[in-house]
Amino acid sequence: MMGYLKPLAPDARIRGLYRSYQCGLCHTIGATYGLPYRVLAGPDLVFFNILLDLVGGGEAPIERKACVVAPLVTRLPSRTRTQSTELAAAFGVYMAVEKLRDNWNDDGGWHRWLAWRAFKPGHERARVLLAENDFPIHAVEQWMKRQAEVEQAPTLGLSEAAQPSTEIARLSFGVAGRDAATREQAGELGAHVGAFLFYMDNLLDLHRDVQSGGYNALARAHGVLSTQAVPEQVWTDGLNGATQQVDALERIVAELPVTGHRSYLQNTLVWGFRDKIRRFQRLSVSSRAEAGLRTIMPPTLSLLGAAKKAATTPLRVATTRLQLAAALVLTWAFPQRAWANDWWPEDSGQLGLDTALPDTGDTGPIENPIDTGDPMFTDPERSGLAEWCCNPFVSSCGFANCDPIEGLDNLCEATCGAACDSACDDACSGVSCDPDCGC
Repeated sequence: MMGYLKPLAPDARIRGLYRSYQCGLCHTIGATYGLPYRVLAGPDLVFFNILLDLVGGGEAPIERKACVVAPLVTRLPSRTRTQSTELAAAFGVYMAVEKLRDNWNDDGGWHRWLAWRAFKPGHERARVLLAENDFPIHAVEQWMKRQAEVEQAPTLGLSEAAQPSTEIARLSFGVAGRDAATREQAGELGAHVGAFLFYMDNLLDLHRDVQSGGYNALARAHGVLSTQAVPEQVWTDGLNGATQQVDALERIVAELPVTGHRSYLQNTLVWGFRDKIRRFQRLSVSSRAEAGLRTIMPPTLSLLGAAKKAATTPLRVATTRLQLAAALVLTWAFPQRAWANDWWPEDSGQLGLDTALPDTGDTGPIENPIDTGDPMFTDPERSGLAEWCCNPFVSSCGFANCDPIEGLDNLCEATCGAACDSACDDACSGVSCDPDCGC
């Protein structure tokens, strides 16, 4: 599968789930098969392990373990070793070495033979463990033989050519689940995953297979003999076949009984697969000739980019903290009143910043305050309302409204001269301003 089952733009929760399972698989593979096999703990195998747990009853517990890359300075969250982890590790090692052997059989070369022979001991041990855990290894091997026959056949339809990939994935995923019904659903999920990988692999490898004379199901089904004359229908059939699998996966993921983290399955199988289809569709015909899995994967930071980010992030954080500290110091040293007075002088006669009332600087009583019988207007501190109650720029007088109710007409008359404007009629209905600014 070679990286197809990597989550699309994972959030922190999915990243934590993925990394803890990857660490657990890495430790299990290393302890069972040896250090070189740890490189096989990639996205596809991590997905298979998580699926076994989510459908089988729950996540494995977490423990802290040192990473083999930096054993003295790390203690990372890692999933404990369980039967699901051992099964996933054995499946990953077995299939990876089978792929090495298939590459050697197809393309030859001493380096391919050497790679297969170097990992062959792990392949034999993994096969024994799979059989002990009731994995249908014999049925999988029969479909592998059928795949070899398909590749030698002169002409086959796409559905028949896809059958070995579909059935191998169905058998592999079908070991997940606590009962027969769940295992059947998981197997159906695997069948559509296998069919999707069949279509996408043939789309990505079409030009290279035709140039080298190798097997390609899409090319053989349409009789393509040259990369200079690839009919548009070839691309259409491949993309339609992949899209149909994703539509079926969306339904199965929604119905599959899982224990938590359904979003991880949707993120990987539905959104991730759809994203790969879209990225391939956007490629030009010439770009498709050079396309590979990396082409349809979301861009990631290079090693140099990751190192640069790691080096500059602490500097950005420190700069931000210094700016915040400087702002707090300035706020403490220069309180609001000091700078606010420059922008809004208190003797300007306009509304104050703090109280929304004019600050005249006079705390004494206003001459001839209006006596309405209400303490609001006889109180010396509140009688300042009479100076601004009918200000055309306000719609209310704090505790009193500028409506023509009893006691307020005289109030409006007393201030109308200071606020003579057409808006005075709106603020003090019932009182009008004559041309001489007299009410």
